[in-house]
Order: sequence, then structure tokens, then C-alpha cells
Amino acid sequence: NEPQNEPQFGSLNPALVRCRKLLETIIAKPTISRQDLAYELGVSLVTIKRDMIKLRESYTIEWQGPTLGGRWVVKQMSKK
Repeated sequence: NEPQNEPQFGSLNPALVRCRKLLETIIAKPTISRQDLAYELGVSLVTIKRDMIKLRESYTIEWQGPTLGGRWVVKQMSKK
């Protein structure tokens, strides 16, 4: 009888996995909209906005150009 509540060491934080996928998607499609990101990642628009705020505050991403016609730029991406 092994305990059922033991943490899984191989599992990753879902928010970190989602942010990694978000960054990879932005690198592949720098002009993608938040709505399209939400659709591609299978999460709500609110979740995408929250994740992007965190990434902008950590200086990982930034928006360059006008609101319409600009693009996302990934400034740094860790190797983790």
C-alpha cells in the first residue's frame, strides 16, 4: 500500500508548461493575437492575458509596433 498523495517528481507545473508553449508559439508566429493564442493553447483569453502580463513584467516578451500591425518579441527564454 503506497500513499496516494505523494508528489510526482516527474510532473511539471501546468502554468510553466503553458508559458513555455506560449513562448514557443509567439516565436513561431510573432503577429499572433491573444485570441488566437488562447485557441491554440486551449485555454481562456483571461488565462492568456494573465500569463502574458507575467511574461511582460519579467521582461521575457514585449510588443513592438502599433496595436494593429505590431508583433511580439521574445527577449529571453530559459533552457529549462
